[in-house]
Amino acid sequence: MLKECIEIFEENKIEDGQNIVIKNYVPKDGKYVLVRMNEAEWTCDEPLVLEYDKKNNKLKGEESLNYNLIKNLDYYSNLLDMNKPLDNKKIIQSSNYYSVFFKESNYPEKMNRDAIKRYFEILKDPYKKYKDKESKNLYKEVEEKLGEVNIEELEKIENWLLKNLDNFEYDLNSKVYYKFFFIYDGENRKEIFDKNIKNYKREQDRYVMVNSFNKNKYNIKIGNTSYGLSNDNMGLNDKKPYLANLVRKVKEPYMITSEEALKQKDFFDYLNSLARKGISRVYFNTENKEIYTSFKDIKYVFIGYELFLYPEKNEAAILNFKHYTKPVPSIDIEFKEFIRENLSRDLSEEEITKQKSKYLKLNDRFEVLKNINWVYFYNYYLKNRDNLEDLNIRDRDLKNILIKYGDNLSRYFLYEDDVNINSLMENLILDSIKYSLSKEYFNKAVGQFNYYLSIKEFLNKESEGEFVNFQDNMREKIRSEEKYNFESDEECLFGIGQVLRYILDQNNMKDKNLSFVKNYLGRNNPKILMRNFEKIVERYAHIIKAYRASNLNQLITNIILYEFQKNKIDDKYIIAGFLDECYIYNKKKEEIKGVENE
Repeated sequence: MLKECIEIFEENKIEDGQNIVIKNYVPKDGKYVLVRMNEAEWTCDEPLVLEYDKKNNKLKGEESLNYNLIKNLDYYSNLLDMNKPLDNKKIIQSSNYYSVFFKESNYPEKMNRDAIKRYFEILKDPYKKYKDKESKNLYKEVEEKLGEVNIEELEKIENWLLKNLDNFEYDLNSKVYYKFFFIYDGENRKEIFDKNIKNYKREQDRYVMVNSFNKNKYNIKIGNTSYGLSNDNMGLNDKKPYLANLVRKVKEPYMITSEEALKQKDFFDYLNSLARKGISRVYFNTENKEIYTSFKDIKYVFIGYELFLYPEKNEAAILNFKHYTKPVPSIDIEFKEFIRENLSRDLSEEEITKQKSKYLKLNDRFEVLKNINWVYFYNYYLKNRDNLEDLNIRDRDLKNILIKYGDNLSRYFLYEDDVNINSLMENLILDSIKYSLSKEYFNKAVGQFNYYLSIKEFLNKESEGEFVNFQDNMREKIRSEEKYNFESDEECLFGIGQVLRYILDQNNMKDKNLSFVKNYLGRNNPKILMRNFEKIVERYAHIIKAYRASNLNQLITNIILYEFQKNKIDDKYIIAGFLDECYIYNKKKEEIKGVENE
């Protein structure tokens, strides 16, 4: 999986003339200072404050004219990880002599003259750091390729820092970085930009090419090629002997060349930048060799890998992955308003349009999931789907619905995975509507039931029109002045829902609690259900008697006299009767006023 993804990454590495790693790179929060090494005099720019706003996915300070330069310099100055510092005390956390990074709060106790001298001493003579045989040999190869360090230039930068470090203002309570970048200046911006990047990249390579493997002591040489243990997805060390493959002559489980190590570094840098931006999924299409950072960006049939990312402290972790070996067929679904939502007359035209916008035809799988997220999950699922267990919401019932149904619905509607979708929808509709009614969200419950019926028709084309025919039949029976009988349990249950809706509508209570209908759901035994129904009819007899039209009395009589054919109650039909227009009235009427916030 990893090898295939890296190959696709390499093919897409340059996009519109830009390296996608740097294009997506997000510098850490901190204060960034450019020191311009002019021949006449070295000057400093005002510190540029960069701060990433996770909520709005924006970087404060990126509008600066110097931001693009700083972003590039910063990328080419980072350590591979904190276990590979040039400063053995880890106070200075940059990787070359053109840059100096430190935590602002470390000044002046830890970030002082001693730290500067310690850092530049290693950069002057890297052999002081690379003492083991393998590392020495690697650095010797690097030095032959890149040349020796420019000691004169290095000492000028060191002396400037020793002289000027104390001239800046530091916030000793700050948790961010303070970063100095030493650059050449000139009138030709592009020429000088390229020169600085070339210098930084050269010195970064001097560091990376020696430290790209996990530990150089694991390196082996076969012919003219060096192999080492990957540093990005394997942490073999003396504390983890169980990771070694002890039954092989070469016990290291995953050996790669230095060239592969550099490619892998860029790949994980790219993933880390995406995770920093809040992108938790990335897609590698093995058919057309394209990369997508959102499912909605996939324009063709997708066969390949989906990686699930999680931002750890200093890097992105691949929590899991999914391999798609067959194309996902297109989708064609229509969400219909089977039951009319009872929108308040006080709503603006814009609000009404928004509420109605959920009823439409869709053939984009991600748009289908977005609407399901709105209707069933109150827009909580998509933005939290990679961290549902730690979702910080107080409403436990809603959280349970998200955890129980979110991922399975996502798997079906995005990828058509086998998740027993019919059973899933049967359970979801009951749990979601019970929740919505308990919160007084009547229209929300109507929308959820409409989506259930629409998905049911999508899954079984032969069922199309069944509920509409059922509605028409029940409307005709309940409003009829002629005698009629129920022909099925479903008709009787729908009638019970209608009576419950009527009682709620006519009741003079100040607070009409929709959740009272929940008392009639989950009663699998028809006898218990009828006993409860007779009790509520008796309790509200004064309301029923006050309404002299025969259709209500006939409906109640038919319900009480009906003998159930099945031993189990299908709650959906009670819900349908309760949510639907109350057919007991001869004309449509606004029975329940107001609309909840969705």
